[in-house]
Amino acid sequence: MRKFSVLLTVSLLLLTSCSYNGAESKETTIVDSNDRNESAKEMILEDQLTVDEYGIEFIIKNYLNLTPKEMDHFKDSLRKATLYLGEHFNPLIGDEKKFYITLNKGNKVSYVNGNSIHYYRYLEGRAPIIHELSHALFGYTPGSGYFTQEGIAIFIQNEYKEYLFPNEKTPIHQLMNYFVKNERYIPLEILMNEELAERFTDVYGNEALSWVSYVEAGSFTTYLIDKYGKEKYFLIYNQANLAAKIEQVYKKPLNELEQEWLAFINENELKERNQWILNQPYYKELNRTLLEMDFANKLKELSNR
Repeated sequence: MRKFSVLLTVSLLLLTSCSYNGAESKETTIVDSNDRNESAKEMILEDQLTVDEYGIEFIIKNYLNLTPKEMDHFKDSLRKATLYLGEHFNPLIGDEKKFYITLNKGNKVSYVNGNSIHYYRYLEGRAPIIHELSHALFGYTPGSGYFTQEGIAIFIQNEYKEYLFPNEKTPIHQLMNYFVKNERYIPLEILMNEELAERFTDVYGNEALSWVSYVEAGSFTTYLIDKYGKEKYFLIYNQANLAAKIEQVYKKPLNELEQEWLAFINENELKERNQWILNQPYYKELNRTLLEMDFANKLKELSNR
């Protein structure tokens, strides 16, 4: 989660994911009880990692009191994620070469603020390593481009098998199908309107709507990349006036692409084996709230500028 104009050190994603421990993540932290009992003097308070292939340096603050073994594991995970982004998304990587990382205690949501990445719940395997790293390495404009920033981060975490919020291991198009079938769908022109986007993504405002908005961003991004290629998507990343930019790049108006996507979504029924997500405590409550919501009126209320 990148940082909006108002800091969202929210308890969203992983309040959730906190209630589901069954999802396997690319990040499985090694926690050894003997290591945990090492003397404090063996703890590394600050470390660094340089990924020479891209000249990127990370300064890591160990507020989580990781042991040397755990810190090595974290740095290895960070290096692999950086190399993956460099190999597959190099055109998006910005000019910034130095990043500051904090590994924090507590159950807040991990977030990015410029070239600073703040991870929470790492020892539980719930820190979205590559998701937040993509925000930092690609860069972003606060108050602009939310939809593509989150959309591509979710696409990447799914490709990388970092199974976390908003869809865990459930295929994102199938979860989107569930929302559409239950008439819990936010028109893209609303989510791409930067004046309105934060009203739908602010989890303090409405976690259920935030869940829908993240799934939509990830699903539509995945559709565009799979059908039209990454190169075109790179051209619309982090762009203001996104609907106009999409028409310029894809040679189709947004509503036409939206209908294409929805037709594709209609063919991706939520299979029974993937419905487990709706029975996990956090998502179960989120889903109940969503289905009980007067959705149409909520959209009108939040879309009223």
